[in-house]
Amino acid sequence: MKRLLLLACVFSAACSEPPSVYKALNTWPADPPAVLEVDGRKVSKAEFETYWERHPRLTKAEVVKALSVREALVGQALLERRGGAAQFDVARKRGLVRSLLAAEIETVEAPEVVDVSKFERLLAKPQGYRVSNLIVHPSPNIGPEDPALLAEAIRLLGLLGDEPTALGLAKAKKEARQDLNVTVDLHFVFPSPKDTQLEIPPKWLKVDESFAAEVETAFAQKKAVAGPFKTKFGWHVVVLEELIPGHRPSADELQAFAQRVLRTEAQKEKFFALIKEELQKEDWTIYPEVLSKEEP
Repeated sequence: MKRLLLLACVFSAACSEPPSVYKALNTWPADPPAVLEVDGRKVSKAEFETYWERHPRLTKAEVVKALSVREALVGQALLERRGGAAQFDVARKRGLVRSLLAAEIETVEAPEVVDVSKFERLLAKPQGYRVSNLIVHPSPNIGPEDPALLAEAIRLLGLLGDEPTALGLAKAKKEARQDLNVTVDLHFVFPSPKDTQLEIPPKWLKVDESFAAEVETAFAQKKAVAGPFKTKFGWHVVVLEELIPGHRPSADELQAFAQRVLRTEAQKEKFFALIKEELQKEDWTIYPEVLSKEEP
């Protein structure tokens, strides 16, 4: 942050045209005296003395050796770009941020869980059905109560044979009467009527209640096909493909999940409060026109 503030001062001290970011960096004050250099990376006298103060039992030669080994490891880490940092300064800042998060945020514990029932809806998964559906709709010349609709649905059902499949429905549609509106929906999934209060998983559909009830009954009776049966959309012939079991979390699962959610929320609240507090202490200036001129 001090480096950013110094850059801001350099920028604000310039005349009408702010200096280049690279020019500002090139005019950075000279480095402090170095006592050691490993692969171009210098260890300052102050850093050497600080390390020795923290390890008073070491001799001067042992401190030199320890710092040399450390810098060699840093060089290898930078070479491999561990953690995604291409420069040591970036890696150091990332390490400081992680240290701050570990000390100030990740230590925040979840409040006591009083009621876990509200988390059950998030963790439970409904029972579902995968089906393929053929519908004989009314047409401009044939109304919803015309017996021709049911007759055609029965005829198309007979085309499926002893082993009905979704492909069989698609083929049956091609044989349908031209004066009727026949559609086929393949391999869609929807929840059981008794589980509609639960969160519907992604890509599942919400279907008509009477349709869901007919399919559920057919699955319970271990049928291969449901129908023909009627809904407000027309007459249906449904190939039953898969029963997808639901999941009800145990008390231990609910407790663990609730604690994770509440702990995350508490940590998020502490994190934003910390950021807000730190931002209030700082001041900065941004020159977007300068950044736009710099080459990547």
